[in-house]
Amino acid sequence: MGGKEIPSTKTGIVHFLKRNSEATLEEIGKEFDISKVAALKHLGNLEKDELVRRRYIPSGRGRPKCYFSLSEKGNNSFQKGYEDIVTDTMDYVDNIFGREYVGNILHLRTEKKLPEYRETLRKYSERDKIKKLTSLRDHEGYMSEWRQLDESTFEITEYNCPILAISQKYGEACKAENELFTNVLEADVESTHRVVAGSRACRFVVRFPRR
Repeated sequence: MGGKEIPSTKTGIVHFLKRNSEATLEEIGKEFDISKVAALKHLGNLEKDELVRRRYIPSGRGRPKCYFSLSEKGNNSFQKGYEDIVTDTMDYVDNIFGREYVGNILHLRTEKKLPEYRETLRKYSERDKIKKLTSLRDHEGYMSEWRQLDESTFEITEYNCPILAISQKYGEACKAENELFTNVLEADVESTHRVVAGSRACRFVVRFPRR
């Protein structure tokens, strides 16, 4: 998060809303084990900072139900990886040298990260490779989570895309990410959801060879 440091509970609420799209006051209170009054106070401060917004949905004869979600400013407060500078650079390369060179640059980025990831993951089992890779990506700003689907299949979910502006203009960026996962995990990796395509998160299904 940029700018003034946000206290931990408020930071947690922002991250919770990033992962869940929107939530009620009750859901937020339950998640952080705080009262509705305390949750509302945090949300009120986040609204003053223009990081959170609320909307009301009619619910039968009772009061409309209130849902909280991140504002545009709240979403933009997550790490974006200097995307404006990088996107401008990609545009320049595209205009001067052609689209093929943009793909080459993104491929080189993957090749640069691959040895680092491989060295970090090489000693781990398949399950622990997924766990460690998710941790690495989380530290890089991707807000990553993982879960095991069966004995040899896993799903990695990334709620934030630091290179979203680049991916929106150059689909090669998404292809390079998939290529990175495939090579470092030595597994079949399928991209099932993409933020750039309108999904709430990027999801990758990883299938290791069955023993």
